[in-house]
Amino acid sequence: MDALRTRRRGLALSSRWSRDRSAAAPSRASRASGASSRRREINPRTMKRPVSIAAGLAAALAFSYFAINPISRQPSLTVTFNRIYAEGRWGQDVTGKGTSGPGSTLEITREYRAYVEDFVKKHAVKSVVDAGCGDWSFSSAMDWGDASYLGVDIASDVIEAVRKKHENGKIKFQVGDITEDLPAADLLISKDVLQHLSNTLVRKFIQNNLRKGKYKWVILTNDRPSSPRNQDIPNGEYRSIDLAAPPFEVGGLIDLPIKFGTATRKVTSLLDLTERPLD
Repeated sequence: MDALRTRRRGLALSSRWSRDRSAAAPSRASRASGASSRRREINPRTMKRPVSIAAGLAAALAFSYFAINPISRQPSLTVTFNRIYAEGRWGQDVTGKGTSGPGSTLEITREYRAYVEDFVKKHAVKSVVDAGCGDWSFSSAMDWGDASYLGVDIASDVIEAVRKKHENGKIKFQVGDITEDLPAADLLISKDVLQHLSNTLVRKFIQNNLRKGKYKWVILTNDRPSSPRNQDIPNGEYRSIDLAAPPFEVGGLIDLPIKFGTATRKVTSLLDLTERPLD
């Protein structure tokens, strides 16, 4: 009997231990599940925080750079030359409106206009491209004969104005960078333009446009220095320029006997590309 009671007591204890263990197991599982859930909630934040901080620092550095260096890029040529006209840096008319300057008056350009008109007639020129036509203050007084005319200028505000005032069947204008590949024609003219461009853009103009097969003749006018220095300038500024000297070295230029009032350094040159062998 004692043995039987002992056996029953052992079974009861074993059963109680099993129930206690079963009751405790869910708590541990719950704790494990909670810990895992906490890990899932915490880890993404801790992983993203360094990335967010790095992105914020990069944005702050970029903002600081452009705040400290507001002119990190040169303004576009259109902006530059529109501003020159808007501020009247080269001259103003009686209303205070900006003009192409004193070198573009009817009196100063009298001999130049006569020469170009005569050249167009004598050579039966059928098409003219004017690289840097400006406000057309003197060109409007010229007789272009039977030739079609295209005036190109980077100053969009000026082109808009001359279009409204002067454009007709054979006279056209367009906004454009004259250092790019200009439309082909019989005659290319450019007056007082290259002296306002950097050496890089002058070389680009030469490479893209002064070649046989594109134009028959080129007439270029600029102020020439007493010594061939050709110092570089920012676009829109001014310096006298000698296209025959380094770094440009345009060959075949023939200086013409054209005077511009009392100006002694302004020179007009003819480049006859019909006499040049193909490149």
